[in-house]
Amino acid sequence: IRLTSPDAVLWHLLSIIRPSLHSQLRNRKEVFWRNELIPRLNDHGLHASGPYGFQCGSKESDLDLLIVDEARGFAITTELKWLQPAEDVKDSQSDEEQISKGIQQAALALAWLRSAPVDLANRSGLAQDTLSRLDYRAMVLSKNTLGMGSYGSYIAGVPVINEPLLDYTLGHPHRKSLEGRSEEPHV
Repeated sequence: IRLTSPDAVLWHLLSIIRPSLHSQLRNRKEVFWRNELIPRLNDHGLHASGPYGFQCGSKESDLDLLIVDEARGFAITTELKWLQPAEDVKDSQSDEEQISKGIQQAALALAWLRSAPVDLANRSGLAQDTLSRLDYRAMVLSKNTLGMGSYGSYIAGVPVINEPLLDYTLGHPHRKSLEGRSEEPHV
């Protein structure tokens, strides 16, 4: 007997019989998630904003979420992947492909950020001189799963974390920076 989540089955069925509708709904999930993340990140003293469409060389893409820690002088380009743990081993390959794609997208956004385009200052609400002083990094943020880890060899230096790990890192009692430094506990 195999037990499955009814909503996962319906979601999969929708992707087969109505792919365009599935795509529209999938994109709305990202907007919903971003609107949920931004205030939480701001509560931790981080400036979070996005998305930002961009062109880097001949490639067009978008930066899903920009997380800036002005106090520590760094910014993270974040590629969002709404992935749930696979119900079946065969489904995990799709997650790995999505995470690998996210790593490549985050690396491209990182290359764009490091060029410090003037229009990012206008669109992000941050001063251009602030943006020029930041150390830029990239990461992929998955909703729940981390996959199997076979994506690690694709592009080094782009970590993959999930939302529970993000909350665990930033929240009480740890209050760590995404950079990895300790924050002073709030009394």
